[in-house]
Amino acid sequence: MTIAVTTELDDKTAAIVSRVVNAQGISVEEFAADAIREAAIHEAELLDFAQPGVDDLDAGRWVTHEELVQWLDERKPGRNLA
Repeated sequence: MTIAVTTELDDKTAAIVSRVVNAQGISVEEFAADAIREAAIHEAELLDFAQPGVDDLDAGRWVTHEELVQWLDERKPGRNLA
């Protein structure tokens, strides 16, 4: 799939992009595609990491902060997290 993207950059960002593409010998389009790809991969990995927790919440598998503190205190007598 190919998606065409057009966007405006502020002067400071445009100058940074210009510096980078000139140093790397690549086009602005190639830089933008690489940057979007890396950002998309990062965001997808974050979604994948969070999904089991979301699934647990949706299924009602959760405890309150107070319940967690109590559970931790019970596991380590003498430690009081409250």
